[in-house]
Amino acid sequence: MNINHLRYFKEVCNQGNLTKASEICHISQPSITAAISSLENELGYKLFNKINNRLYLSEEGKVFRDLTNDFLQQFDTYYSHARDISSSAHSPLRLGVPAILGTFFFKKIIPDFYEKHPEIDLKIFEAPTIDGINMLNNAKLDLLLGIRDNKCYSNCNSKEIFSTELCLAVSKDNPLSEEKYITPEMLSRIPLVSVNKGSYHHSIMMKEFKDLPLNILMYSNQLSTIQYMISHNCASAVIYKDVFNKSEDIICIPFKDSLPVQIHIFWQKSTYKSAVMRTFISYISSLDFS
Repeated sequence: MNINHLRYFKEVCNQGNLTKASEICHISQPSITAAISSLENELGYKLFNKINNRLYLSEEGKVFRDLTNDFLQQFDTYYSHARDISSSAHSPLRLGVPAILGTFFFKKIIPDFYEKHPEIDLKIFEAPTIDGINMLNNAKLDLLLGIRDNKCYSNCNSKEIFSTELCLAVSKDNPLSEEKYITPEMLSRIPLVSVNKGSYHHSIMMKEFKDLPLNILMYSNQLSTIQYMISHNCASAVIYKDVFNKSEDIICIPFKDSLPVQIHIFWQKSTYKSAVMRTFISYISSLDFS
């Protein structure tokens, strides 16, 4: 039995849809369909029933889902324990960071972390918070830096690293640059550049400003692209106040009704926290982000 097939099955259970599951698992839909068929052939029973283009677990599938979730949690704990057996080993650590937070965090932790902990092989992956949570729960990441809001990430534990807020970043030549505060109504009158779907930025814009006719010209996860669009007065962006605080061409204006943001470090709930994970959490918790 292929453990990756079990992870695909778990995600199909979570999503109830092959297309959404394939996007989260970053594989093609035919590959996920083949994995489910392979499991059903091996087990000798159907895992899902399809009703109105949505997948529903069969009675056997429900029992197998619970068994699979328990096994995957135990396996992830086993894997972390196995990596901790030798204290002299060069231990890998997979860290997810949203693209927009990346530049801000990298100047704090690189190269300092590598110099202080050469025994840890830190690998950094670009991952928006929402997608990153799914990667964390599918054991594709060990830790994730991201945003914690009122949404409950039931399968994750987290620790706050620092607090900030979302603001509207505009060119110094934009008429709005003279405003003290931004109201939601102001957003409907200006072109915007937004981070891609799967990010906290996109979800908060869709949630907080759902009744406004937002004029989103571009979606991009590249900070350099967003900075170019803003500084050349092509568009504005809802973004963390800290990102452009040293820019001479960009003004960040707070919203009248503040949009606070808590940056957390996440890890999978109820699983063993390896030595390298504990080391990184302790390290990043000690940094000054003010």
